Amino acid sequence: MKSFINVMRKASATILVMAAMLAPAAATAQGTTLSGTVTDETDEPIVGAIVSDKTSKYSAMTDIDGRYNIASVPAGTEIKVTYLGYKPETARWTGKGTLDFKLYPDAQMLEETVVIGYATVKKKDLTGAVGSVGSDRLDKQRSPNLTTALQGAIPGLDITRSGSMPGSSGTIKVRGVTTMGDNSPLILVDGTPVSDLDNVNPDDVESISVLKDAAAASIYGARAAAGVILVTTKGAKEGDLSITYNGEFSLMHASSYPDYVVDPIRHMQIINETRWNEAGNPAGGEYPTYSKEYIEQYMENHMYDPIEYPVYDWKSRLLRSTAPRTKHNVSLSYGNKQVKTRISASYEKTEALYKGSDHERIYVRANNTINFNKQWTATVDLSMRHAVKNDPHSGSPIGAALRYPQIYAGTYPDGRIAAGQSGSNTEGAYLEGGEKKNTINYLTGKIALTYKPFSFLTIQGTVTPTMSFQKIKDMKKAVPYYDAFDTDQLIGYISGYETNTLTETRTENHSMEKSLTATFNKDFGVHAVNVLAGYEDYYYHYETMSVSSDKMTLPDYPYLDNANKNEVSPGGNAFENAYRSFFGRVMYNYDSRYFIQANIRGDGSSRFASSYRWGWFPSASLGWRLSKEKFMERLSPVLSNFMLRASYGSLGNERIGNYPYQASVNLENAIMFGAKGPEAATSAAQIRYAVENITWESTHTWDIGVDFALFNGRLDFTGDIYYKKTKDMLIATEIPKYTGYNAPEVNAGDMNTRGWEAKISWSDNIGKDWTYGVGFNIITVR
Repeated sequence: MKSFINVMRKASATILVMAAMLAPAAATAQGTTLSGTVTDETDEPIVGAIVSDKTSKYSAMTDIDGRYNIASVPAGTEIKVTYLGYKPETARWTGKGTLDFKLYPDAQMLEETVVIGYATVKKKDLTGAVGSVGSDRLDKQRSPNLTTALQGAIPGLDITRSGSMPGSSGTIKVRGVTTMGDNSPLILVDGTPVSDLDNVNPDDVESISVLKDAAAASIYGARAAAGVILVTTKGAKEGDLSITYNGEFSLMHASSYPDYVVDPIRHMQIINETRWNEAGNPAGGEYPTYSKEYIEQYMENHMYDPIEYPVYDWKSRLLRSTAPRTKHNVSLSYGNKQVKTRISASYEKTEALYKGSDHERIYVRANNTINFNKQWTATVDLSMRHAVKNDPHSGSPIGAALRYPQIYAGTYPDGRIAAGQSGSNTEGAYLEGGEKKNTINYLTGKIALTYKPFSFLTIQGTVTPTMSFQKIKDMKKAVPYYDAFDTDQLIGYISGYETNTLTETRTENHSMEKSLTATFNKDFGVHAVNVLAGYEDYYYHYETMSVSSDKMTLPDYPYLDNANKNEVSPGGNAFENAYRSFFGRVMYNYDSRYFIQANIRGDGSSRFASSYRWGWFPSASLGWRLSKEKFMERLSPVLSNFMLRASYGSLGNERIGNYPYQASVNLENAIMFGAKGPEAATSAAQIRYAVENITWESTHTWDIGVDFALFNGRLDFTGDIYYKKTKDMLIATEIPKYTGYNAPEVNAGDMNTRGWEAKISWSDNIGKDWTYGVGFNIITVR
């Protein structure tokens, strides 16, 4: 043990020497030498505290014994001591004797809390695998959306970007794949479920917690098999009165593009080589597509006839070098003892690296807390999101801009659409093929009433309605192309753009979640007990309709009254689902040394038959803080925290669509021959083979973790090893095709996922005005 202490002291001394090299030298102005010691609340010396005046002209850092010396400090100078994790202290130097300081922990830093299911706990007291990130980091990253801002921030949170175009998001996984079906985590914003993390304005986020193992996530039961992401938004505090504006302008630039062979000469050579190889390399057949003379004279002919011999730069025609992004955010905060209100509004517009594509978003959020008295409190939150995505009907032309050979022209020199590559012409489709507009309006609210009959008992009822409306207008236009020289001679239509087609889609969904919880939280000396009991139910309804009409007469009038009534195809469907849950949790710790937590949740889902509807999912976790044991006291100057964790739990999953246990009939339009000839008639057929006894798939998770911090939290490390096994996995199994049924879902699969993750970080102060930090995390998943 002594040798370990010596090693750690040497390491600390080395760091102090390096830091001292960065610190400004003490001034040589006339004065007396200032010296003294800096200790913590237990009179232990503090190593590495910064002692300086307000200008840092006179400064020093405490040594291993907490001592400091600063030469030539004038009497009357105000001295300040700062140290990470402790409240700063100031005193005036009289010019005589010593100046000693005693620092006390900054409760806000050392008692940092993390949001978990229906509660918050001190970060240092966590027994489950939970990762978190605060607004201090998110505010420094000016990312276009929240998904991007979280990349690399939390170990175990894997975010794969779907693209860099406006409005693009990403795929989120927590500790890899858990099932063959939906692996997306449950996302809750202030307790309200949302389908996409990017539905949240990053400027409104206070903190984000990721519940990674079953012990942490099981309180959410059925929805938590793939992990849980909890987002807490900012609210006003007592005494707040502020208006804040933040404006941004940035340019997006493609750092690199993949290289393709588009050069005319090399392209023709490769095409010839390919055809010759396919033919078996016959003698004299080296130029099966382009003659030798044609290739050799191509560039010279291009100088005189760029129409017949084009060298067409598709990239410069379709793409631009930069794309602008603008954002404006305004927030108003006001708080007193009775009412606390924070209202924020944000507008953002992002354009693509090609014209005609942009994404506009408007966020509005209002968080309100009303304190009626010491016992009754109400929370009324409202959030709105309006988003519009504009795109050319052809979609992104980036791939075509890089791949199209330059021997094919997209447009003629006079601007008319050319044939491209045998009628395949992305530029023609991009310029004149129509446009697609996707509009989404999302509205959610939360009304919560909290009653505290006693200081240790909290009862809360919550109602959370959500509504979403989506409108899509997709107008595809016919794109003809004509002869290069005879402008009246129609050659044909661009491939895929032969007719004018309008498709309109309207989608509406709404949900209602209700919950009632009771929490008992009380300390009995060294014993701390937290007990939670709750009930929750959820209802979701979805409905959509669409109409598509081919052969629209007026392509520039994209409305259905212009539709050809004989070419109209309607569509639509609706579904609903619901669940009901009971849950409970017990958390106990003794002297902040020994921790135990147990959870259980029962879920009933409408996706299963009544006899198989309910599933019960328990979990438990243990924690042991070694740094509070007496045999570790000698390490306390160096070892700030040392915690061992272990957990086990099970979670359920039922994301397999709706009504899979029921035999359903599918209605379609079929062409029948009646008295007046062919006519449309409604037909019906059973397409699903129902398996009534399907039930929950269950995921069992084991986790062993360690947390430790050195040098008063400057060096922080978290590591976990985990194993997840999914049983009775819900998968579609093949049945003979002659039955006429689609493959039914059954409990027929197993899967296991294992891995480890680690995060290490270092943070510190340089003087009183500068702080810095560096972190690294890694995860393996198999």
